[in-house]
Amino acid sequence: PAWYRTNPAPGVFDWSSADDQMAWLYDSGIAVIADLCHFGVPDWINGFRDPALPIHLASYAREFAKRYPWVRHFTPVNEIFVAANFSAMVGWWNDCATGLEPFARALGNLSMAHELAVEAILAERPSAIIVQAESFERFSPADSSLAAVAESQFWNEARFVALDLTLGRTPSAAMCDVLLRSGLTTTDLAFLREKRAHAQRWIGVDYYITSEQLVSASGRK
Repeated sequence: PAWYRTNPAPGVFDWSSADDQMAWLYDSGIAVIADLCHFGVPDWINGFRDPALPIHLASYAREFAKRYPWVRHFTPVNEIFVAANFSAMVGWWNDCATGLEPFARALGNLSMAHELAVEAILAERPSAIIVQAESFERFSPADSSLAAVAESQFWNEARFVALDLTLGRTPSAAMCDVLLRSGLTTTDLAFLREKRAHAQRWIGVDYYITSEQLVSASGRK
C-alpha cells in the first residue's frame, strides 16, 4: 500500500486506494507480505530522521493490521540500510542529506520505527511473521592506503547495523559510538536490544555487486 495515500495526515487513514486490491488478493488466496514503508514517507513526516517517524509508523502499522486482520506477513521498513544510505548519506531520497551524522541518525531512527511497528503489529496479530528485507554489500578498499582501508572497514560494519538493532544485537563499539553521537540514546539502545517476534522473523537478502565510487563517512568522494 502507498503510505502517503492511506495515511494522508496524522491520525487520518483512507484505505480507498488499497481495499479493492486487498480484497482481490484475499479472494485469490494469495499470501500477502505487507510492505508498509518502502523508501518513502508521507509529506507531513519530515524524512527518515523525523523524531516522530517511529510513532507515526507504529500507528499506521496498527491500523493496517486492524483493517486487514487476515494478513500475517509484514515488512515494516524495507531495506533500512539502503534507505538511510541513499536518503541521508548520498542525499538522493527523502531527507536529501549528506554526511555521517544524518546517515547514522536515519539508520537509528528507521530501526526504532521498525521495532515500534513490530510491537504494534504483534498487539493486533500475535502470530504475525516479520519479513525483513535488507541489502548485503561487501566493501573492499580501492587501494592500500590507510584512508581507503578505514573507509571499507566503516562500511562493512555499517551495513549490519540495522539488522543488529532490529534483531536485538549490539552493534560494534565503533557503530554504537556513531549512533550515540547522532542522537540515539542509551535508553534507545536498551530498547532495541530486546528481542521481539521470537521465531517469527524471516530475512530476505538482496546481494548487490557494484563498482561504484564510495561516498566517504566525512561526506567527500
